[in-house]
Amino acid sequence: MRRLFIGLLLLGMSAQAWAWRCNGWIIEEGQTKFDVDQKCGDPQSGDRRTEWRLVTNFVPNCQTQFESIRMPDGQGGMRVVNQPRTFCVQVPVQSTVPVEVEEWYYSDAGHGNVPKLLRFENGRLVFIENLWNQRNMN
Repeated sequence: MRRLFIGLLLLGMSAQAWAWRCNGWIIEEGQTKFDVDQKCGDPQSGDRRTEWRLVTNFVPNCQTQFESIRMPDGQGGMRVVNQPRTFCVQVPVQSTVPVEVEEWYYSDAGHGNVPKLLRFENGRLVFIENLWNQRNMN
């Protein structure tokens, strides 16, 4: 039963590849465009564009408040001292940033091989997709 579950899970995720063997090299997410080009050569085609993404960063927002605290005055009495206390919270700040996206297409290199679409963001490989429907069936 466990094998059946794992098999179905892998079948459902088969459109995305975590790694790809190209010219004897393993290509995986995180590699640079330069590394992939050196190992696999030029892609058959490619596309380049800029996408704008909304990102959220958290910045500290701190405020100091004074609390009145009663303390011994050293002469048997009490005195009131204003003690500073600082409270900080993380405030979300959203901004729009450019992301340089490139998609490279490597075609079917022979019978039974599956074409690949590689997606780079800001020069790093973030996604490898198997294009099963474009496979050469000769």
